[in-house]
Amino acid sequence: MQPSLGYVNTPADVAKLLTQWAIQSANDTVLDLGLGEGVFVFSSYHRLQELGASSIQSASQIYGTEIDATRYKTLQHASITDGIYFPHLEHKDFFQATFPQVDAVVGNPPYVRRRAIAPDWVKKIRADVLKTNSEIEEKYLSQLTDLYVYFLLKAAAYLKPSGRLAVIVADSWLNVRYGRVLRQYLQNHFQIERIINFDRSIFPDVQVKPVLLFATKHPNLNNQIALTRVMNGLAVNELSVLFAKQEPNLPDVCTTHLPSTALDAKQPWGVHLKISEIDDVLNNHEQLVPLHTFATIRIGLQTLAKDFFALTNSQIQELGIESEFLQPFAHSVSQFETNVIDQQTQSDLHLFYCAKPKKELKDTNALAHIQMGENTEVVIRGRGELVKGYHQKPRIQKANRPEWYDVKSGVEKRGRATILIPRLIYYQFRVLWNQAKFVPGGAMIEALPKSSDCTKLLLAILNSTYAEVLIRGYAQLYGGGTYTVGINQLKKMPIPNLTQLSDEQKRSLISSYDTFVENGVRDEINDLIYEILDLDHDLFESALENLRLLSTSAKQ
Repeated sequence: MQPSLGYVNTPADVAKLLTQWAIQSANDTVLDLGLGEGVFVFSSYHRLQELGASSIQSASQIYGTEIDATRYKTLQHASITDGIYFPHLEHKDFFQATFPQVDAVVGNPPYVRRRAIAPDWVKKIRADVLKTNSEIEEKYLSQLTDLYVYFLLKAAAYLKPSGRLAVIVADSWLNVRYGRVLRQYLQNHFQIERIINFDRSIFPDVQVKPVLLFATKHPNLNNQIALTRVMNGLAVNELSVLFAKQEPNLPDVCTTHLPSTALDAKQPWGVHLKISEIDDVLNNHEQLVPLHTFATIRIGLQTLAKDFFALTNSQIQELGIESEFLQPFAHSVSQFETNVIDQQTQSDLHLFYCAKPKKELKDTNALAHIQMGENTEVVIRGRGELVKGYHQKPRIQKANRPEWYDVKSGVEKRGRATILIPRLIYYQFRVLWNQAKFVPGGAMIEALPKSSDCTKLLLAILNSTYAEVLIRGYAQLYGGGTYTVGINQLKKMPIPNLTQLSDEQKRSLISSYDTFVENGVRDEINDLIYEILDLDHDLFESALENLRLLSTSAKQ
C-alpha cells in the first residue's frame, strides 16, 4: 500500500537559493530527491546554463523520480512547453530506482509521518535504504522514522565525495530520537556548512516547520557550523549573501557558529537555533543538575481513544454512567483556570474508569457505554481505515490491557503525579499542582517528586521564566505555532541543585510559589532563580519574548 505522498510546493526563491549553492560547475550532475512539479528541476537546469552548459547538456545532467502520475504529467507538460527534454526523469517510486553518482543533491523530500505509512511499505523502504547506503546500521534506523529521512539517507549515498547537499526538510530531525541516525550520519560523512531556520511559515497551510540544510560530503570535525535563524521580514532571495567569504550583518538574521564537535548526535540540535546564547551560559554551570535527579518524568495516561474515555459532564448525564466508573480527568492545562487542582476544583471532564469484566456489569450504563464503543465505526489515525469498535484499534490491542476499556488497572499501578507540565504550549505556560490527584491525560507530562519535600520547590522552579524558556527552547515547534515538549529533553533540563540550596533559599522559593498561587504573578520566583544561579534577568526575559514570537509567527 502506497502512503500519503506528502507533497508540498516549494517556493521558487527557496529552490533557487539551494541550487545556486549546490551546483558549482557546468559539468555537475544533479539528483532531485522528489521531483514534484519540477521547481528544483527547472532551477537546476537554469543554474547549469548560467554556469555555461548548453540546454541539452543541462537537461541530461539532472536525475530524479516522481511517484505521483498527475504531478509527473504536469512536469512533462511544462518541459514540453519550454522545449526541453529531460532524459533522466522518471515516473517511478524513488525507493525502486537507482541513480549514478552525482555532484549535487537538491530538493524537498516528501513529508509523511511514520504512522501514515503502511507497514509493508516501511519494510520495502527500509530494505532499499539499507541496501543503498551501507554506512547505515539497521539497529540505529528507528521504526518511527519519518519518510523524508529515508529519502535523505538514500540520496546521500549517490553523492560523490566533495559533492554538495542542499535541501529543505522538516526540522523534526534536529530534535527527535529518530533523527539521531541522520544527525550522526551527517557528522560522520559530511561537513555541515549551514542550517537555516525560519520564524515564519514557508509553506502556507502546512503544519511543518522547515529548515534549509547545506552540507558537503567530506567529514571535518574542525568545521564551524553556521546555525542561522531568520526572523520575520527578510526575503529568501537575500540570503545568498550569507555564503560570502565575509558574512554581512543582515537585519532579522541571527547566526551562531559552533564547532562540529560541539554538536552531539545523541542530543537535540534545535536548541542552538532558538536559545544558543542561554545554552552557552548554562553549559558547565556548577549549580545545575538534570530535572530527573529530583523527579521521575513520564507522559500522562494515553487512553488511545479519547472520544470513548474522556467524557464531558453533559455526556455523562446523557449516558447515565455510574459515578463509580468515573474519575476526574486532567487532560490538558487549558481545562483549569487556577494553578492548583484541589478538592474544590470542578472537573468538566471525567475519565471512564472501569476494570470490571463485562459479565460483572450487567444492567449498568457503564456496560451500555462499552457495548456502544464496540459497535462504533472508528477511523485508524494516519491510515484512513475504518474498523468496527475501539477494541479493534491496533494500538489498543497492543496495549495488552486486562480488558480493552480498562485503563483503571494501569493508573492504579503507576499512580498519579502531583506536578503536571503541559506537553503542548502555545502562548500561555503554566505548570499545575495536582493536589486532588486528578488522572493526568496524554497532553500532560507528569513529574513525580522523589521526595515530598521537593514538591513546592520544583513547582516554583518549573513555573519560572527560566524553566519556560528552557522548556520551549528544547521543544519541537510545529507550523501551527505549538511547541511540543519531548519527554527525553525535559528529563535532562537543567534546574538548580536542590541539595545545594540554603534553608533560607528554600523557604523563599516556597513562599514565592505561594504568592504565585494567590495572584498568578511569578516575579518573586524569577528574581530568586536569577539570584540563586547568578543569571541575567534581561537575557531570559528577551529570550521568552522571542520564543513566544516564534510561536505566533509559526501560526501565521
